[in-house]
Amino acid sequence: MAGMLEAHAFCDLPVATLVFYEVERAARMSGASYRLLLAFRKWAESRQAVELNVGISSGLALRRMDRFLKRLWFKITGGNYSLMLNGGV
Repeated sequence: MAGMLEAHAFCDLPVATLVFYEVERAARMSGASYRLLLAFRKWAESRQAVELNVGISSGLALRRMDRFLKRLWFKITGGNYSLMLNGGV
């Protein structure tokens, strides 16, 4: 997991962003994903963040992540779009 806290683009309030989030395959469905996200939320709240953002840019397990995040009260606020350049995979 990797995250950061920064001023929001449209104001000076701190926003937490989860940049990288992965749970090893053997630990999936064990509650590890929930505990990691909860720990990040507590970290963000302790730094007075007014919002926590999680983006999904891998394109993998989108429906499962959507259900997981919605169960934790996250709301969809945008989307990720990619354009492969220079022979990208």
